[in-house]
Amino acid sequence: MIRDPKEKFVSDCLKSVSIHKFFPILFYYRCDKCGMEYKRELMYECEFRDYVTLSFVMRNMGCSHCFSSKNDFRKWLEKTGELYTKEFLEDYYDHPFKFFSVNGDRSVIFDEDIKDKHRE
Repeated sequence: MIRDPKEKFVSDCLKSVSIHKFFPILFYYRCDKCGMEYKRELMYECEFRDYVTLSFVMRNMGCSHCFSSKNDFRKWLEKTGELYTKEFLEDYYDHPFKFFSVNGDRSVIFDEDIKDKHRE
């Protein structure tokens, strides 16, 4: 039986993405898009593993005022570069060092010119 390690890496990272709705009762949570904090309002939370360490969990929050569904929240995260895509993971697996900058002023997921194009 043959297994492609690149395919396994991509599928493991994509399977780690989970988006679910929650209703915060006690604490305020900040929406990543609008910056407002909400309590007792429907919100979306996205958890996924870091593709470098494969153990650290990243979290993003979104409110129901900015996003009408989980799918809208996922599309916004992919568009802004917060959530990785299949194409990015395949490229990262082939060339991991091209995504890191020595001085740390560049984004890991996107180059600056691509990131400017996706800004709202």
